[in-house]
Amino acid sequence: MDPKDIDLNMVMDRLDSNSSPLDCLVNPHDCALSETCAQQEVWKTVEASVRNVLSNITVADLAERQSSLAGQTALAARFT
Repeated sequence: MDPKDIDLNMVMDRLDSNSSPLDCLVNPHDCALSETCAQQEVWKTVEASVRNVLSNITVADLAERQSSLAGQTALAARFT
């Protein structure tokens, strides 16, 4: 698979990584307050936003950023 076709959201899903800051977002039935919890609504929105950002960054993008940062570090080292 081409790194340009693999977004970071796919990587998170493949690693079965839970990015939820609250357990109740993963298992809402475990919390008696989940139906009326304002925090849960806010964190669901945050989680959706994070997933949206991750879905717009590919492995190729990440590799390119890393390469660019490594180049900047090497360049800075030459002038210090």
